[in-house]
Amino acid sequence: MPSGTDNTRKRQGRLWVQLLVGVGLFVLSWRYDSARRRKRGEPDRVTRWRARVLHDPDASRGLVRLAVTAGALELVWWPELLGSS
Repeated sequence: MPSGTDNTRKRQGRLWVQLLVGVGLFVLSWRYDSARRRKRGEPDRVTRWRARVLHDPDASRGLVRLAVTAGALELVWWPELLGSS
């Protein structure tokens, strides 16, 4: 049976891993920076998505389907999360 000190060390180890993953994701996000794309004259992702949704009816339907699905999943999971706190 592990002692309290072992559990504390394991928990601290997990927190360090979470911190490192978070910092790594933050650093990685700079690689996909939209400002650099605009400086090079390329449209960023939001601009491309907006153009696609506004001009292609199939893309608009897909976006609405995605939004409705996300909303339905939220409705399913939120009561469980609220009940557990």
